[in-house]
Amino acid sequence: MTIRQSKTDQDGQSAKIGIPYGSHRETCPVRSVKAWLQSSGITEGPLCRAATRHGKLQEERLCDRTVARVVQRSLFAAGKDAENFAGHSLRAGLATAAAMAGVSERVIQVN
Repeated sequence: MTIRQSKTDQDGQSAKIGIPYGSHRETCPVRSVKAWLQSSGITEGPLCRAATRHGKLQEERLCDRTVARVVQRSLFAAGKDAENFAGHSLRAGLATAAAMAGVSERVIQVN
């Protein structure tokens, strides 16, 4: 996967990162992205996009506030208290899971 620009790459030098297949088909990030690309018809541009209220995908990427709302609604639907969660919670969860799996801090920081 190519990350074109990130918080740590403000000049947009981009970086290619490898994303391994998951151990379980149901939670595998690679399979999930492939299924999303196939069902959405996306061939270029942002992976995570805004959609109209009728479900039509837009060309622009999701904004941070929209991601936060999706996280909070999902937690609420699962019966959890969503008040203290936002989009960054996904990154924090990834960092925690990676550390528990023995990934080095340097690798976690870069990705």
